[in-house]
Amino acid sequence: MIRVNDDLRRIPAAAAQPMVQLGQVRANVKAFAEMVKQAAKAGAKLIVGSECMLTGYDFAGLGAAAAVTLDDRRLAPLAKLAKEKDIAIVAGLHLKQPEGVTNSQIAWLPDGQVVVNSKHVITGPDVTYGLLAGPEELTTIQWMGIKLGLIICADFGRPRICERFAEMGCDGVIVSTGGVGEWSRGLREADLDKPETCRQWMELEPTVCLPMQGKADARRLNMAFIAANQAGLDREHGYFQPGHCMIIDRNGEVTALIPGSYVHEHVHAKWALGWFTRRSA
Repeated sequence: MIRVNDDLRRIPAAAAQPMVQLGQVRANVKAFAEMVKQAAKAGAKLIVGSECMLTGYDFAGLGAAAAVTLDDRRLAPLAKLAKEKDIAIVAGLHLKQPEGVTNSQIAWLPDGQVVVNSKHVITGPDVTYGLLAGPEELTTIQWMGIKLGLIICADFGRPRICERFAEMGCDGVIVSTGGVGEWSRGLREADLDKPETCRQWMELEPTVCLPMQGKADARRLNMAFIAANQAGLDREHGYFQPGHCMIIDRNGEVTALIPGSYVHEHVHAKWALGWFTRRSA
């Protein structure tokens, strides 16, 4: 149950799924920046994007080949917006580091801090294209009296990762994911009238929209979950990401939801405004 003083603790937040263009960093930053401006205008103090959304996350290697350094000028608009709009921005990309390329989340904070979290459990395209595993240590961001843990996709399966963030006093966790990644997994709207395709659709759709587990975990751990999955279509390179974003408050209430879809025509660029409540005023 929300307590009376929880209104004082409520933090407006947004989750975003622009349609990612593989390897097109400048275009992806521009699309995300527009969503940041809209979310900030609506009052959001945090906006979260998906795994490797600024470079693309795919099986053809275009995203990994577009890896950038942290000081790449194409990322500057996001750092600038964080300061100007007083909003924390979290987005994923392939990051060039001295030792090699990592799958990383970058958090640009309003006070100018830039925090990097790199994926520890590397799978699929990460392994294929020689990405390095990030450190075992858990990464958090803090501003406005808020503390949030950062998680990238497969790292969510690390033993007790959410419990460990809860023990660290986090108000919630930010989970950036990359979804499916293969064109063959998607369906066409025109084929849904076929019984077999319709059956397949009904089996697939629930797997890309999973608020119930998040609701249960939020209540159990007294932590919010802010999650964003990648959206994108690129038939030439066999790339498909079904989207799906959600914000779940500590009490299990879903305050923002963009359902993902395995139907190509149902995946669109969207952002959603919700909120989460921090543990202390």
